[in-house]
Amino acid sequence: MNKSLVLKKITDLKDTNFARFAFVYQSSFPIEELRPLSKHIDLMKSCPFMETYCLLEENEVRTIIVLWRLTHCIYIDYLATDVSFRNRHYGEKSLKIFLEKSLQPVVVEVELPDNELAIRRIGFYQRLGFHLEEHFNYCMPNYNNKGFTPMNLMIYPSLMSNEDCKNIAAEIYEKVYLRNWHKKNENE
Repeated sequence: MNKSLVLKKITDLKDTNFARFAFVYQSSFPIEELRPLSKHIDLMKSCPFMETYCLLEENEVRTIIVLWRLTHCIYIDYLATDVSFRNRHYGEKSLKIFLEKSLQPVVVEVELPDNELAIRRIGFYQRLGFHLEEHFNYCMPNYNNKGFTPMNLMIYPSLMSNEDCKNIAAEIYEKVYLRNWHKKNENE
């Protein structure tokens, strides 16, 4: 029997998959990297360029993706697999489905490669065709308003110039984090 996978956009809080989305979302990320669920819900209602997806198999959530359709790229804010289905390639499957339909470059943030988990995560994205942008200084603003976390950008399908990365970072700061990229960099 062939199990079909469906990448479904969640637009309504009454959607039967939203509760499972919320569970996976809240249980998969460290607090400094996690937008409060109430803020996510507000954005779902009011922000036309933020989108929430679930990868479904047999009508059950396997993976979640939160993305932003920005001017020059699609920024994947969150990608997580339900803990019950990890290590079964659902993250890979959901990204492949998404990348096949994407007409813009796709950007993700990854931790610096200074521990085994970060190295594995970078390898995961590289196997899907993402390229690690190591020469661009990028920091993720923490949601708890306590500083920044040094990160790298990874870009699909190919690397970009530093100027393009700077423009993408500025738009991520402005629209996703509601911060000013230039002020952060002036303080360094």
